[in-house]
Amino acid sequence: MAAAAVAAAALATAAAVEAAVAAEMTQDQLDNLRKAFDAIDTNGSGSIEASEFGKGLEQLGMKMTEEECLAVFKSFDINNDSKLSFEEYKKLIQEAMKAA
Repeated sequence: MAAAAVAAAALATAAAVEAAVAAEMTQDQLDNLRKAFDAIDTNGSGSIEASEFGKGLEQLGMKMTEEECLAVFKSFDINNDSKLSFEEYKKLIQEAMKAA
C-alpha cells in the first residue's frame, strides 16, 4: 500500500480512537482501526511485524531510532511472538491516545 495511504489510515485511526480512549470503541471506530491495521500490514500476513511498524511510524513523521522503535514495538508485543496482532495494535493505539 502506498505510504500516503498508510499515513492517512493511521491519522484516521487516531481521530477515531480519540473519543473512545476511556470507553469501549464503537463499531465505526473498530472498523477504522482495522483499516489502519491492514494498511500497516503491508505484506497481508494478518499481523504487524517490527519493520512494518517502523515504516508506519516513519510515514507519520515520527522520528525514532531503530532501537527506540523496536523498544516501543516490544512493549506492546504482549505474547512475545515478534508481531502485533490486531488486539495488541488496538491496545497500542488506546495507550497512545491516553498519553496524548
